[in-house]
Amino acid sequence: MTSSFRFLRIKGIAIGAHWSWLLIAALVVWSLAGWVFPTSYPGLTGETYLVMAAVAAVLFFGSVLLHELGHALTAVRQGVEIKEITLWLLGGVAHLRGQPGSPRAEFRVAIAGPMITLALAAAFYGLTWTGELLGWLVTVVAVTDYLAVINLLLLAFNMLPALPLDGGRVLRAALWAWRRSFLRATQWAAGAGRAFGFVLVALGVVSFFTGTGFGGLWFVLLGWFLAPEPVKPGETSGYLRALW
Repeated sequence: MTSSFRFLRIKGIAIGAHWSWLLIAALVVWSLAGWVFPTSYPGLTGETYLVMAAVAAVLFFGSVLLHELGHALTAVRQGVEIKEITLWLLGGVAHLRGQPGSPRAEFRVAIAGPMITLALAAAFYGLTWTGELLGWLVTVVAVTDYLAVINLLLLAFNMLPALPLDGGRVLRAALWAWRRSFLRATQWAAGAGRAFGFVLVALGVVSFFTGTGFGGLWFVLLGWFLAPEPVKPGETSGYLRALW
């Protein structure tokens, strides 16, 4: 998943977005302004909900970008070159040129993103608690509460032991240390990712035909997201994906 356009460079790492990111950005703003915030915080104007949604969306995508930067900067410290970071329909992708040279390095790169997401969730929960205690505007508390919850959900999903998610890379690091084979560890972790992906696709198909409508299509998309490309002997390039 390469970038359709680039808009930033940090520490020599190009950051861009695929055109599909524009679709998810619009959907996030639409769902927040039209349903999430009005349902949880009724009585505000439509313009207020729209501003809240726009601010929440920017901070949300910023959280995903920080997650990927955590991976990328840690990978650089481990001697791995980073090609770019791409935001797209279902998340962010950090493109690696090569792989960490040891199970310990692999674990450090894999866990760096989730640790940043955990810190962000804690920070936004702290802001929500402080805002409720000090009587901040409901518009501010609503945004920080949403960001705390969504970061925690992202953390939970991304730590599932299924490659190419972060949890799958943590699993691969453990298998690599145990079996002393990067290829074998990758094949096993990727197999777990494919199995979980197939389960999500099946759930999505069943859900679509049993009343949830297009909601089931998201399960299908997530299942496809968790279906990595076949692992080939001698393959050295890689990526880290984060779901939003």
